[in-house]
Amino acid sequence: MKKASLLMAFFLVVALLASCADKGSNQLAGNWQKQNGKDTVTFSKDGRVQLVNGSAAINTSYTLGGKDTFQLDLGIVGNPTVKYSLSQDELTLTDSHGKEVKYLRVKEAAGAEHGK
Repeated sequence: MKKASLLMAFFLVVALLASCADKGSNQLAGNWQKQNGKDTVTFSKDGRVQLVNGSAAINTSYTLGGKDTFQLDLGIVGNPTVKYSLSQDELTLTDSHGKEVKYLRVKEAAGAEHGK
């Protein structure tokens, strides 16, 4: 009986952690444009991210970490951890040196998601 209770508690914790990770990726998902700039970041729910700076684009993956952080997979360059905070349609990214960059959510035009 004790083993069954421990096993049930373990599965409950795993399910809770998975739902928290899904919530974070859902919040980040979408297109973001740098405030007072043209750079964009596009997060997908499946862990992909595209960073566009002028004519340069990087397509890579991200993994949600601890509280309000994600880690980018930049191959041999490294795997930097980035803090994020969301306030309605504003996303603030903070690097390991404390530098903040603010992005605004790009609103889809009505009917755009249906190919109209």
